[in-house]
Amino acid sequence: MQTRWVPGRAGLLLLMLLPLLGADRSGPARNAILFVGDGMGVAVVTAARIHAHGPAGRLAMELPHVALVRTFSRDRMVPDSASTATAMLTGQKVHSGTLGMSPETRRSCSVEKRPDGSPNPHHPCSDGAEPIPSLAEMARSAGMAVGVVSTTRITHATPAALYAHSDDRDREEEIAAQLVERSDLSFVVGGGRRFFLPRFPGRNGGFTGSRSDGRNLLLELEERGYTVATEGDSLQRAVEEGAPRVVGLLADDHLPFELERRQAGEKALPSLAELTELAIRHLKRDPGGGGYLLLVEGGRIDHALHSNAARVGLEETLALDAAVDRARKLVSEKDTLLLVTADHGQPIVIAGYALVEDPILGLARRVEGVERVDEDGDGKPDWAQGLDGKGMTVLQFGNGPGYGDAAAAQPWKAEREDPIELGDGVLDPRYRQESAIPLRYTTHEGTDVFAAATGPGSEAVQGFLDNTELFGILRRALGL
Repeated sequence: MQTRWVPGRAGLLLLMLLPLLGADRSGPARNAILFVGDGMGVAVVTAARIHAHGPAGRLAMELPHVALVRTFSRDRMVPDSASTATAMLTGQKVHSGTLGMSPETRRSCSVEKRPDGSPNPHHPCSDGAEPIPSLAEMARSAGMAVGVVSTTRITHATPAALYAHSDDRDREEEIAAQLVERSDLSFVVGGGRRFFLPRFPGRNGGFTGSRSDGRNLLLELEERGYTVATEGDSLQRAVEEGAPRVVGLLADDHLPFELERRQAGEKALPSLAELTELAIRHLKRDPGGGGYLLLVEGGRIDHALHSNAARVGLEETLALDAAVDRARKLVSEKDTLLLVTADHGQPIVIAGYALVEDPILGLARRVEGVERVDEDGDGKPDWAQGLDGKGMTVLQFGNGPGYGDAAAAQPWKAEREDPIELGDGVLDPRYRQESAIPLRYTTHEGTDVFAAATGPGSEAVQGFLDNTELFGILRRALGL
């Protein structure tokens, strides 16, 4: 039986005292928008820039103040998204898999047994396992409006770190209930509708929700004064009509990938840029007049790259960049801090000697000049070949499902495909770039990520930072 974690006295006291924290705002920024690209390492940003604009192009997220950011968690050199989001939103290094909990909290310490039935050595939670206040809670206590937009389930690790306190990021039913019960946010948009609905048979078989406790959290949200939207049109109407608080749950699971969204045509959901605009329009007119804090996550960059689907991941990155561009056009950088960063990277590299006009998703070329190796006589260096005589793509992964022949029953035992023979097939969104080690999904990687910022307080984004320092930069800028 799963035991629900309950905060101790110290944690409850801390949460009760939040209204006294940050009551006198004295920072230079009235508003702040934090953009997080999940899995958006430096190589991904570079590849997305080349994919869209060529090597000499620029992205909207290339803001004037830049830093490199360490991402390790309390217990992992290579972190997960829950611990990194918690670090950015609370300023504390925590164990991987935990959300908004003190550094002493071990993942899933409130359950007696592990998923495999073995005893959990960290049960019960230590006395130091307590909730810690997030930047959102501090902002709300100071009279600011708070919003979140994500392309993932709204109960997923990064958006959940804004409002939830849990010793296990996978308890998404509990996290959804916390979103309803705390009511700290005035604008919430993402996927994950199934965690807000009870589990009962739907019209076409299957189930409409996944909650085991029978609660209909959508009704509870409405009872608490939220306008609930489950499709893009109703979400836009809610904003246009001035609904005071809005929750948009636009998919049962994650929102579709950007390429899928565009293929849907007229039936498509709003883009991440359009959702960001709706959030800004809503938060700007908060009747409290205390400014706003907004978190925007491009969460599916990570999902695409976990599958070695480089083109899909680059399109997701460009969707986030379009959201940054839209925000820059809608806000004044005199009173709004814009900060763009990533929670961690993915093990992707840009290799080979491609020409500047070659597609970043295409084949790598030989290092030798035209005059040395141009057997086909096209005036360009020929394709690079490995020691096995087969070509390679410019983008490659350290591990993941792109190893061997993806169509084989056991790809890790199959012979390596020759990308040269695939031709333009390597540009197809369904193509999985090759990986060096076979895994069902890629792992994260621990290289420093970038942070870029503009607006009041952005000058602090420089040099080498820890991800916990981003919390301090945002907090000081907002005067919390």
